[in-house]
Amino acid sequence: MQRMGLCIGVKAEAIADYKRVHAAVWPEVLDVISRANIRNYSIFLREPENLLFACWEYHGSDFARDAARMSESPAMRKWWELCGPMQTPLPTANGGRPWKRSSISIDQNVIGQSLPGYAPTTWRPVRLS
Repeated sequence: MQRMGLCIGVKAEAIADYKRVHAAVWPEVLDVISRANIRNYSIFLREPENLLFACWEYHGSDFARDAARMSESPAMRKWWELCGPMQTPLPTANGGRPWKRSSISIDQNVIGQSLPGYAPTTWRPVRLS
C-alpha cells in the first residue's frame, strides 16, 4: 500500500457548490475509484486559503496505468467536467495537470521502525473527570 496526495485551489465562489456535489458523489465515480485500487479516499478543504487536499491509499502495482483507466471512464470525465470549473490550479501547477502531487512528509506507521526499542502506541480516550 502506498499513501498518496494531491493539492489544488478551489474558487471561493464555488465552495458551496463543491461541498454540495461532493456530498453526493455519483456511484459510478466511486466505482471507478475503487476499481483503480484506491481506498480510503478523502478530500480536505482548508479555508480561508481555499485549498483542497486529497489523500488516499493506493493498493495497486501501477498507479499510472490505473490513473489512465480512470481517465478513460465516461463517468469520471463527466465528474471532472463538473468539478473542474470550481477549482483553480496552484501557481506551481504545470500545464494540463492542475492537481499538484504531494509527497508524504510523516507517516506514523513507519516512524521509528528502525530505532531500537521502538514500539508504536495505542491511542485511547482519556477521561478528564
